Amino acid sequence: MGGNHRYAFGGELSGGFIRNIVLRAAPVRAHFQALINELARTATGSASRVARLGLLEQPPSLDLGEVTDKGSINQRAVLKHRAELVEALHAGRLPNLFVPD
Repeated sequence: MGGNHRYAFGGELSGGFIRNIVLRAAPVRAHFQALINELARTATGSASRVARLGLLEQPPSLDLGEVTDKGSINQRAVLKHRAELVEALHAGRLPNLFVPD
């Protein structure tokens, strides 16, 4: 989904702008709210409990080492490069944040 997209009116929208629109769309928000509510309802203990869910505008970066060659998330790299987002998530002030009802 990277890059710019051309439209009939001749303008361009960056991939980040498009992701931002999608993340704020009511059906998308309703889906993720329902998902975290269901995860909270079916959690069997603290190890399986999801307290917060945040949708990020930028996907994990292979170049920054946030994703391994096998496609796993490198937690150490994410914590290093996205420290402000992690802090905002824990403080409850991350944009696009969901908590169980």
